[in-house]
Amino acid sequence: MVHTNPSSCHAAALGTLVTLAATLLVLPTVSAAPVVYAGYMVDNYCYAQMKAGGRSLDGTDVIRDPGAHLWHCMRDPRICYHGFYLAEKRGSEWHPKYLLDGIGNNAALALLRGRPVGDPRDYLRGEVLITGRGDDFGDGTLRGATLQECQGGALACDTVCLKGNCTGKVAAGTGKVSPEIVLKPTVLLWCHVLFMIVSWGCLLPAGVLWARVHVWTDPKRVSGHRALQMIGWCFQLLGFICVVAHKKSGHFVAPHEVIGFLVVVMGSLQPLNAQLRHLKGVGHPELDGSRTDLRKKWEYIHKGCGYVAVAGGIINVVFGVFHANYVGFGHGLVPAAAVLAVMLTGSVVVGFVSVQAREAVSHEQCGSTGDEAAE
Repeated sequence: MVHTNPSSCHAAALGTLVTLAATLLVLPTVSAAPVVYAGYMVDNYCYAQMKAGGRSLDGTDVIRDPGAHLWHCMRDPRICYHGFYLAEKRGSEWHPKYLLDGIGNNAALALLRGRPVGDPRDYLRGEVLITGRGDDFGDGTLRGATLQECQGGALACDTVCLKGNCTGKVAAGTGKVSPEIVLKPTVLLWCHVLFMIVSWGCLLPAGVLWARVHVWTDPKRVSGHRALQMIGWCFQLLGFICVVAHKKSGHFVAPHEVIGFLVVVMGSLQPLNAQLRHLKGVGHPELDGSRTDLRKKWEYIHKGCGYVAVAGGIINVVFGVFHANYVGFGHGLVPAAAVLAVMLTGSVVVGFVSVQAREAVSHEQCGSTGDEAAE
């Protein structure tokens, strides 16, 4: 049994406390600096869309011309309630100067809703010049802000510090930078991500692999191909509906959105394309495997469109993870999507490589058997 000297324990504890106190004294303290700042108020969602290569919901460019952003675009679509910021002009562009905290965002919504729907000023330029009063801690967030409309036009209200230092966010070695905007994904967006990864990242490519392995050698097994394709088709359609309902407008501008639209259109046409095989001139392969010319052409079209759609879908699933990260969605959306995409799409890719390897080995064996027979 080991006996410990109580006095030594007390001395060690006292030493730890002294060290901690000295460390706290050395650390810099940031005190609140009351400021009054005037600038264009913009919603975080539209800014994130513009930054990712898309556009705001009302079609305006909030980075190069925030004065064109409309009052109703921030007040009416719920997707814009992610939060708001006051902008700062830097050269020919406007970027976030101050993000608003919970109190400031509530104040922004109250201010926006104070103007009734249908007000003639809803669609006028330069109507969202706002004066914010709050505390600046140097982290780019205006805390506890109260807001009111700024009178005097852009000259008096655009990027104007009316009181205090108006520091904004300062990064060591780089000076002033824009605070980071993190968007909260909606349930519709979560559903879009899930449906699209499951469909284009797994079910639809698996259906193509099924056809590659089974259908062309045993037509009776086409039911597995058909089941996978139809379930995947329904999932991708649900995913498309979810993202349209999520965004409401401003669709199909960013590269991920454009590729996704084209892939969904091509994939949605495949079931209709498949019905052409019932035409008299197309028909089905004979028992000996012979096919009509129209049947051969149909197979080229059907398989070719399927391969292109699946390849585009897999690429866009991967691209979508990077797109969500670049837009600024947080709350676990990006890592969850990345893990799911790697698991599902990765398994399909492994399956495809295995099929290719097996076919290569089979061809080699057939070739060597033919050579032996010739000898």
